[in-house]
Amino acid sequence: MKKIFFIFFLLVSNISFSKSPSLPRNLLGVTFSPEYSYRFLSGSDTYSWLIDLRNEIENPKFGNTIGFKYSYRILNKFFIEGGALYSSKGYDTKKLDLIYNDPEPNAPVSLYKRYSYSFLEIPVCANYQLFDSCGFFISLGFIGNFPTRERVSTFFQYADGSETHDVSSGRSTTTNIFLSGIGGIGYFFRLSDKFYLKTEPFFKCSITPSASDNVKDYFYSYGLEVGVYFGK
Repeated sequence: MKKIFFIFFLLVSNISFSKSPSLPRNLLGVTFSPEYSYRFLSGSDTYSWLIDLRNEIENPKFGNTIGFKYSYRILNKFFIEGGALYSSKGYDTKKLDLIYNDPEPNAPVSLYKRYSYSFLEIPVCANYQLFDSCGFFISLGFIGNFPTRERVSTFFQYADGSETHDVSSGRSTTTNIFLSGIGGIGYFFRLSDKFYLKTEPFFKCSITPSASDNVKDYFYSYGLEVGVYFGK
């Protein structure tokens, strides 16, 4: 992920002082973002042992978000942006060794799990173009997250180095609709008279928990959003 941010700033540094006209009033785009996903945990002292256990055995995982965005300029440099996005978040567990009282010859020796949660994201953001002469902008806003599906993959590892896995997937049953905050700084590259390429490093984090359990999950992620926009 650090390489992605380095490439972004390298590209921008080459053209940041080039002249370009103000962005058009309307921008409609298709966006995609690889992102590094994890969660914060909170709960009462009664469940602090469970929080400590999960923090010990769980790791971040890579996710992604894809969808459509529409941006409308309401003032000279201010834009309001909304959209509809499909997002995957989650986390992995570390490898856990399996101990048997009477193991079978072909029994797995370890396992790990991957928890993936899919959401419909509805973002509403305010974007501010920093300079008239180039497409730098900052963005702040909120995202409504609507759960769609959940997927749990269990990976079994064997003494000979082979691996198998089982997958359980279905409609989300354990997560709530929750609210996230998002912030980013990006750049609009002009490709032609009507088409623009947007690159935006961002960070987003849950404000409300994704579940009403005794231990509450607050998802967060950071990544690089890339979008192709049509403007007029």
